[in-house]
Amino acid sequence: MEVFCARKLAEELEAKALLLQSQLDYVQATDEMRLAIGRTPE
Repeated sequence: MEVFCARKLAEELEAKALLLQSQLDYVQATDEMRLAIGRTPE
């Protein structure tokens, strides 16, 4: 039972990490786009 709980927790944390990474990628891409077109962050 403990192995199942640990595996489930690991999967949940991996999913959260992937979500955070995708959000970071989006923010960085948005920042690069603003710099490319000469806008400053709001």
